[in-house]
Amino acid sequence: MDKNQLNQFLLKAQQDPETAKQLAEIMKRVVEAYDRARPAVQLVAERFAAMLEKIQPALQELQKWWIEFHPNLVRLVEAAKAMPPAYRKALMELGQRGWYLDGEMGLSTPFEFARAISEGQIEDTEVALEDHFTMRLDAIESEIAAAFPSRARILAAAFRAHKDGLYACSIPVFLTQMDGICMEVGNKYFFIRENRRPGIAGHIDQLSDNPLTAAMLAPLTEILPISAGPDARGPGFWQLNRHTVIHGESVDYDTRRNSLRAISLINYVSQMLSQPKLASIQPPSVTP
Repeated sequence: MDKNQLNQFLLKAQQDPETAKQLAEIMKRVVEAYDRARPAVQLVAERFAAMLEKIQPALQELQKWWIEFHPNLVRLVEAAKAMPPAYRKALMELGQRGWYLDGEMGLSTPFEFARAISEGQIEDTEVALEDHFTMRLDAIESEIAAAFPSRARILAAAFRAHKDGLYACSIPVFLTQMDGICMEVGNKYFFIRENRRPGIAGHIDQLSDNPLTAAMLAPLTEILPISAGPDARGPGFWQLNRHTVIHGESVDYDTRRNSLRAISLINYVSQMLSQPKLASIQPPSVTP
C-alpha cells in the first residue's frame, strides 16, 4: 500500500464505520505483534550495547595505532612497490660480474652484495660469493642431479674436476650443461640469441605474471657478459664468456673463481627452470 492508498483508506475509515472497524482490527494486531517482539528487541539492544561497551577500548586503541603507524604503512607500501625494480637491478649488477642468484641466499643478500660492489668493495664481495658457493657445492650438485637426473653423471665429473682444481675442464661442462637445461625445459638455448635477447627469454617471459618473479628471472632475459657477443667484448673485456671459452679464444679462463661463477649460473638456471610454481611468487602486499 503506497502513501496515496493509505490516505484514501484513512479518509474512508472516517466516513465508513465498517472501514473504521477494519482499521481498528489492524492496529490491534500491530500492537500485539510489537508486544510479542519487544522482549527480543530489547534483549538484542542490551547485548549490542554490552558488546559495544566491551570493544570500545579496543576500537580506541585501534584508532590510536592507526594514527601512529599509518605513515609507516604508507612507506611500507611504497617499499613493496619499489622492491621488484631494485631486486632486478641488484641481480643484474651481480650478473655483470658473472655471479647469479642462489635460492638459499637471504632475500636481502643480493642487495647487500650489489651495494658493496657499488661502494668499491669488489674483492671482498667476490670472496664472499666464492665462500658462499664453495659452502654450497655438494648441495648444489645434489639438487641439480635431482632436478635433471639424466645430467647427473656428466655434472658429477664437472664437480669432481672443480674440486681437483681442473677448472679448464669444469667450466666448459658447466656452461654447456646449463645451455642444455634451457633447451630441455624451454626448448630454447640461452646462448643463441633471438631478437637480440637470449633464446630462452621468450620462455622466461611466460613463466611470470608478477613483477617480483620477472625481476628474479631478469638475468635470463638480457645479454650479460657471460653471453656477450664480439661487439660487446672490447679490448678491456675480462669477464667469463661462454663464446671465448668454448671457441678457444680465451686461454686464461681456468680459475677457481670463474669455475664458481659457472657453478652459480648453472645452479641459478636449474633453480629457476625446475620450479613449476615459480609464477605464483608474489611481491609483498600491504594495504594501508
